[in-house]
Amino acid sequence: MIAKIVTGKSFGGAVRYLLEKSGHARMLDSDGIDTRSIKDMIGSFNFQRKARKEIEKVVGHISLSFHPKDAPRLTDEFMTELAREYMERMGITDTQYIVVRHTDTEHPHLHILYNRVKYDAKLVRSHNERIRSVAICKAMKQKHGLTFSGQGERKGRETARPR
Repeated sequence: MIAKIVTGKSFGGAVRYLLEKSGHARMLDSDGIDTRSIKDMIGSFNFQRKARKEIEKVVGHISLSFHPKDAPRLTDEFMTELAREYMERMGITDTQYIVVRHTDTEHPHLHILYNRVKYDAKLVRSHNERIRSVAICKAMKQKHGLTFSGQGERKGRETARPR
């Protein structure tokens, strides 16, 4: 399990990227989002962001990639459980989000798109998020018996892709 974290400005571009992969995108989970259409989802995210107009980068996007050896275990339900646990450990709580699974690569992966502006207008903490994420991924792999990627782990860091 490896996380890639990106922050951005446009919910429109992010939602379209996640959901317009013809036949390769599946919504697994959401909170606080009108999921009837892509337009409604973008509108939901943008409405909430208005609570903190002074903050430019309110789009949180995390992709969680898993080793191909773990694919047989990674049902939609298990991936949803892993996404929720990861978000909880990272402090991505009390805010809007969608979790989308992509099936266009050999390694199973999902995307978490969330609003850094929480329901109470405070911000999801981003300080040292990459460092915290590496430790969380390692702990979750151990807890759930997921495959470690090998080479990068021996060096004490995560690699960009499972090997």
